[in-house]
Amino acid sequence: MTLSDIDDLAARKLRHYTEISEKTGCHNWVGARNRAGYGEIVIYVLGKKTLQLAHRVSYMLANQISINRFQCVCHKCDNTSCVNPDHLLLGSQKENLQDMRRKGRSLFGERNYRSKLNDLQISEIRNLYSSGKYSQRDLAKQFSVHQTTIGDVVNNKCWKHVDAKVSTPSGLDSSKTTCGTK
Repeated sequence: MTLSDIDDLAARKLRHYTEISEKTGCHNWVGARNRAGYGEIVIYVLGKKTLQLAHRVSYMLANQISINRFQCVCHKCDNTSCVNPDHLLLGSQKENLQDMRRKGRSLFGERNYRSKLNDLQISEIRNLYSSGKYSQRDLAKQFSVHQTTIGDVVNNKCWKHVDAKVSTPSGLDSSKTTCGTK
């Protein structure tokens, strides 16, 4: 999406669906939001409806620049519904993720709404695997996830905040386990 794709209607919607917080200075989007809490706005591009993130549209309008899909518009205020251009800055995905981790806002483990497992299940998977009685394939079936997920769990490549690294069952070569390179 480029700056020229943003029509006057979108700019009016941006003003209409915003409430300003005197306490924080945030311009809170009160229109539709996605599951992560980011405002969504319909933009017409070449006569076709496209759904865009409201804070990105706000940033582009305020700064009169186009941004590509690889650039992130980050929130200084950490309020996903905020569309105040003064609270937004342009950055990379890497910078945005580093900022989230630094501020403790990253959704890892069971806090991630996409997670199919929880902390208790991770502990159980690691204990079952370390007993030597279950293969990664067995555990994948039992917990309804892909074998690479189990490999990542038992090799401590993910869910590192749960338990200590599990020792490889005796007789198994850990270098031959599926590690889940996605």
